[in-house]
Amino acid sequence: MKLSDLEKKVLFTIADNHADGRIIKAQVAQAKVDQRDYTGVGFRTYFTVDTVRRHLNKALWKTKDMPKAYGEHPDLSAGASFVLLLADGFISCLEGQTNGEDWPRDEAKFKIKA
Repeated sequence: MKLSDLEKKVLFTIADNHADGRIIKAQVAQAKVDQRDYTGVGFRTYFTVDTVRRHLNKALWKTKDMPKAYGEHPDLSAGASFVLLLADGFISCLEGQTNGEDWPRDEAKFKIKA
């Protein structure tokens, strides 16, 4: 599987606003989706990165400071939040969730901001 357009948009927004942005973009370009789970109020997309040799700086990726993005959508009153998780210096999971509202059907209507 490949990353969806929304996932790419979120990941590039995060990259554009992070000190390790170039490395994130290089990893996104090589990412392969292993699994995508929809929860009703969001999703989790797990991916692997095989061919990128540059690791992300672990000092910049503390749990409390995990890179985030936010999305506005006409079907959501409170929007959605996204967080990128790291494992061993590589991007590994993107989580998106609403504030308890049903996940919108048309993901193309999301406007993403950092």
